[in-house]
This record gives sequence, C-alpha cells and structure tokens, in this order.
Amino acid sequence: MVKYKKHHHFILKIYIIASFAIFLFLPKISFAANQAVINEIMANPAGDDTGQEWIELYNPTSDSVDLTGWQLNAASGKYYTLPTFTLASKSFVVIHWRTEGTDTASELFTGSQSVSENMGNKSGFVALFKNSSHTKDTIVDYSEYGEAAKTWESTAMAAGIWQTGQFITSPEEGQSIGMKQDGQDQNLVSDWQIFSQPTPGQPNASPAAPLSPSPLQNQNENSSQSSSQSQTATSTPAYKNYSTQIFINEFMPYPQNGKEWVELVNLDIETIDLAGWQIDDGPEQSAPQIIPSQTLIEPNQLLVIELNKDILNNDGDQVRLIWPDNQILHSVSYKKSLMNYSSARFENGLWLWTDKPTPGQKNEKPAPATTPVSIEKNEQVSQPKIDILAGQLSENVSEIKNQNQVSQKEIKISTSQNASPVSLTADQAAHNIKPAAIGSIDQKQTLPAESSSEKIYFILGGIILLAFLSGMGLVYFKRRLTPKKSNDNI
Repeated sequence: MVKYKKHHHFILKIYIIASFAIFLFLPKISFAANQAVINEIMANPAGDDTGQEWIELYNPTSDSVDLTGWQLNAASGKYYTLPTFTLASKSFVVIHWRTEGTDTASELFTGSQSVSENMGNKSGFVALFKNSSHTKDTIVDYSEYGEAAKTWESTAMAAGIWQTGQFITSPEEGQSIGMKQDGQDQNLVSDWQIFSQPTPGQPNASPAAPLSPSPLQNQNENSSQSSSQSQTATSTPAYKNYSTQIFINEFMPYPQNGKEWVELVNLDIETIDLAGWQIDDGPEQSAPQIIPSQTLIEPNQLLVIELNKDILNNDGDQVRLIWPDNQILHSVSYKKSLMNYSSARFENGLWLWTDKPTPGQKNEKPAPATTPVSIEKNEQVSQPKIDILAGQLSENVSEIKNQNQVSQKEIKISTSQNASPVSLTADQAAHNIKPAAIGSIDQKQTLPAESSSEKIYFILGGIILLAFLSGMGLVYFKRRLTPKKSNDNI
C-alpha cells in the first residue's frame, strides 16, 4: 500500500504540473493566435481632417474576436473604448475617428466627446489595447509614421511588437498607410505600404504611384507628357521592396559646395521599390537617412540620393546600404577622402578616387598621372598619392539569410551609358531617425525564420499532448496499482 501511495503521488504531481502549464500558457497563446490587427490608417485625408480620419482593424484568424472594452489611442491622451462588439473571422471594421454615427457590424464611430483631437498628418501613431490598462501586457498592436519615438513606442518594443527608432514613411494628403498583405503583420516597418487608393473595409488595393520624373531624368519632357504619366500613375502595380542586387556605385563624401551624395545601381531584372531602405555611415554614428516611399529604381538604372546632412567623415568612414528590416546589404569603407573627389567602383571590384564625379552617369577613372591635382589650400598632389588613397577603399557584401542568398562575392557592375539617372533633392530625401537604442545593427541580422503563429500552434500542441499523456498515465497506473477486492468480501 505504501508503494501505491508513492506512485500515486508521483503521477499526481506530473498531472498537476501539466495542468498548471496549460492554464499558465494557454490563455496567452490563445490571445496571441486570435486577435485583430491594425490594418490600414487614414490620418491625412484630403481637405478637412475632422470626421474624415479612420482606422481599420482586421481579424486574420479563423475565429471571431471579442473586442468589447478594447481601446484605441491615436492622439495624445485620447482613448476610444470599443462598445460590445465581435469581429468575425477574416473581417474588417472601420473606426471613424472624431465623428458621430450609428455603429454597425463593419463600422464604429468614436464620437467627438471622448475623442477631441485629430491624428497627426505628417507624424503620429496608433496603439491598440485589449483593455484600459495600458502596459506591455495589454498592448495588442502598434504602428507609428513620419517620426520615431512616439507615445507608445517603448511599450510596444517591450511587448515585442515594434522596433525602436523605426517608423513608416509619412503619407501625402489623401493617401493611407496599410499592411501590404491584409493581416500579415510580422511587426516590421517593411510590412507597411503607402496606398494612393485607400480601401476602408475592403482588401488593400494597389500601392501609391511612383515619384514624378526628376529634372535630371527628363529635362526635355514637355508638360503634356508629365500630365499623361501622372494620370496613369495610380494604376502602377506593386513592386518588390527587397532585392539583393542593389549596390552602392559611387559616392561624394567631401564636396566643396553642395551636399554629399550616394549613387545606387540596380542590377536586378525587376524594378525595385526602395521605400524604407537606409543609408548611413556606420553603427552608432549619424542617424540613418531613410529613402522615402514611392522611390523606384528600374533595372540598370542609376539613382543619386542627396544626403540631408553631412554624415561622411573626411578623414575616413564607411557608407552602408541597409534594407528596411535593418539588414546591411552593401558597405564601402575608406580611410581618407579628397575634396571634390568621388569614390567610384570599376571592373573587378576596383574602387578609385576620381576627379571626375559622374552622378547619374557612367563612372570615369581619374585623370592621367601626369596631371597635377589641386585639392585643398592649393596643395599640389600627384597621381601616385591618389593611387595610394584608392588602395585604402574596400567593400563588403553581407550574407543575407532571409531573401535570395548573397555571399561575399565579386559584384560585376557593367552599367550602360544609356542608363537613366535619377536624382532625389533634399526635399524629396527621407526623414532622419534617432539611433536605435538596442545597439548597433548586426550585419547578419535576419528576419524570423518562421511566423509567430506557427510557433504558437507548435507550443500549444506540445502542451495539449503532454496533458493528454499525463492523464492517460494517471488512469493506467491508478487501475494497475489499485488493490483488487478480496472474494471474501463478496
């Protein structure tokens, strides 16, 4: 009988531990797997904003989600508490901000009493909470645009649903920002896209049109051609946002007049949308410059980006091209720069300082060695010194693990003289962001290998299996160890 009690107590402990694990983790897993997400935001409508702004939520799961008592915060200190409401599977609900109306199964109205401020046009945020306790444990989804470090960024980062210092590019008037794929939120800025045709309550439509041709690209185009292009722009299909075939081709770190600039080249066979790509001078140094939305680079095209401020050091630095998810694709290092000289890439990976900068055009090699070169303070420098400096340049192509593989290899750049140059002015250049508080960017940083929902279901399945086996074991050993009744008692 003592032996039975020991076995019984041991099995009972296993069952209690398994049950505790289920009750501890199952509510969190169920919540994570069954929730609504912020799917589209109209913060800058055409004309008067009041009553025209809206936030769209979407339920990507196969079950209904009870949103009763959830809260939205999209203006400083102003919360909208959702009424008794259930969002059906694969369904949208549009929450009309700061306006009156009658709630329906697909539309809710905040009214103007509890919500008395409009969302920011150029920068703002939207935070979704599952109740009135606004903590990292109750925040469900978050996004910010136009500027980093908004109200709930640190809370969202602590909850693992946002990246510090990241933000979505600000939309223009009449444009919305939304998920590229409805409900597919991996908590990355690259999940988002600007839409020229907002679709409240409907699947997200085509992205915003590309920028109008710049003066350098089409100096001789007449106004009628520009008008025709702008009329057809809204039908432009979506383009890839990631490519391993975009590289730094030339850069000017030390201009005597004007701004520093970086020239990119597209060796891909497709047009690439560079929205959210970054250019900086190294980890924990100057804030990266974000390439704005609607910036397209066509195959074999050169794109010149003027830097908003001088970030490239004259006495040595590096230039880095970074994906929207913070993976470094290409970097070039140098030890010393020369005034009015650009650094350009030539065949076989040779980088040279050249006295013939060619932004938007085919690279030209330096002047012959017999030609003296005037640099700073009338100093005469001969070609051999330039050759020494040229040897101090080096490039690095990072190994990308979550897209088409790019290993450390030679880049064969053979750009046609007819490649179309494009220049972004300082006004068109992207906004600066604050340095990430999480430390320097890792050159081999990768996206999650699998989605959070797959991990959730895997963990949930393991817990259920453990509980089932524990229960079966308890029944089996209890029957086996229970003493049989004696026939004398019959």
